[in-house]
Amino acid sequence: MSSIACFHCGRPTGDGLPICTKCTEILVRMLQSVPGLVADMTITQARLDRMSRGRVGGKSADTPLPISIDKSGNVPIRRPFDLLENEITTWSRDFESRISPAGSLLAAIERPGLLQMTLNCKTGRRHDQSTLSTQPTRLFEEFAVWLACHPHDLRMHPAIDEMFDSLSDVIAIVNKAIDQLPELRYKGVCQYVEYDQGRERRCNADLYAEKGEEWVQCPRCRASYAVAKLDRDILAQMREMNYTAVELQSLLRELGKRVPKSTLYRWINERKLTPRGWMRDGRIIQRWIHRNDPAVYRLGDVLDLATRTERVRS
Repeated sequence: MSSIACFHCGRPTGDGLPICTKCTEILVRMLQSVPGLVADMTITQARLDRMSRGRVGGKSADTPLPISIDKSGNVPIRRPFDLLENEITTWSRDFESRISPAGSLLAAIERPGLLQMTLNCKTGRRHDQSTLSTQPTRLFEEFAVWLACHPHDLRMHPAIDEMFDSLSDVIAIVNKAIDQLPELRYKGVCQYVEYDQGRERRCNADLYAEKGEEWVQCPRCRASYAVAKLDRDILAQMREMNYTAVELQSLLRELGKRVPKSTLYRWINERKLTPRGWMRDGRIIQRWIHRNDPAVYRLGDVLDLATRTERVRS
């Protein structure tokens, strides 16, 4: 009996059951993620698209439509939502009929503890908390959390392999349908200073902002910063840093400087840009040792040269 292999990963289960404890943990985490997925789907459908980050800061003034529809006029999130609800409800009823005592699911739903656990799973994701208060908790969300509370009994379910595969498939469909998290861009560290018993203590928490945000709030001390000023501070630091020609091409594009690759290398060949060192074994050294060591150039020199070139052209 102990030589039975897990149907999902192939590892020996050790106790003759068809799924190992590691894969059971994966199933439990999938079930615990259901309330958060429902919140994502609800907010996406309503176009409350600040859902995923729960951030504080100014955004552009574009007003979204009150509901998201596809080109056929259908709500795109409806089918994944229905699939998830059907899968969770079906397997919860099946689990209760095979493993759990009769009426145990209904009894659990009536207890406030299960509702609180479901809300904890929902708010544990990165949502805007102000939108969560407007969303009702659906029964199948509590069903999913209830199932997650029985990991050992799940392993004994005779159709655990089918349950695992079907839930994995539907959650993959849901994740594909949900709007992707907005990209976060690094904006430096928080400079807030407080004094504790005469000692200066700087916050130094990392700051990130979504594209288009005008203000960003420190996640630790809640200090607010103008994104434009943070960008200027970062650019001032970057101007003094050295980069290879390949790195400079990418940086110039991100900074909005239209410098063709051929122009950059012409500046280098004409010695309009002076090497500030050479890259060797991941470090910048001050003298050239090997022909394969790429030269590095100060970003500020390149930006100044690009600015002068633009002025001449204009």
